[in-house]
Amino acid sequence: MRKKTLAVLALSTAIIVSGKPAPAQSTQPYAQAPAPKVTEVPTKVVTGTLERDGTTTHVKDSVPIYLTNGGTIVMVDVLLGGQPLRMLIDTGATTCSITKAVATRIVRDGHGTWEKAMEVQLADGSNRTVPVLLIRELQIGQHVVRNVRASVSSGDDMLLAFPVVNGIAPFTIDTRIGELIFHTNG
Repeated sequence: MRKKTLAVLALSTAIIVSGKPAPAQSTQPYAQAPAPKVTEVPTKVVTGTLERDGTTTHVKDSVPIYLTNGGTIVMVDVLLGGQPLRMLIDTGATTCSITKAVATRIVRDGHGTWEKAMEVQLADGSNRTVPVLLIRELQIGQHVVRNVRASVSSGDDMLLAFPVVNGIAPFTIDTRIGELIFHTNG
């Protein structure tokens, strides 16, 4: 018996920080916003199943990406410890990195706790001891990752570490359609 094709379109709400963007070279577009305004906007999250001839196939599980710096940097909106942020996806990072201001808000709001400082190796090969925060939840689209460690940097960059994203599911970044696509089907 042949079943009809079924695709489900679900709407979710993404929280995005808006404000005056930082200069084009910055990887943190909202770093210089005087008073960021948090707004809720509907974001399309396409999920569902395709049923045919008794088999089920996953349709799509994706979130929008934002290219900066001439298309060389990929950023994604997340909810980290209750804070809506746009973070740079860093394939070379093993630990997330956030600013001191964001870390302070996460702890103040009860969504994270300070841990023992750790030594990290920076992209230039140098080592530095930095404060560490254990964050209760990080949400990317419909996915929630619990107990995420983040180093706290003195700069403006906020890095989303590759192992965190890859821990959800294998993924593809498609710059042509502007999506990070999780491959969550069996």
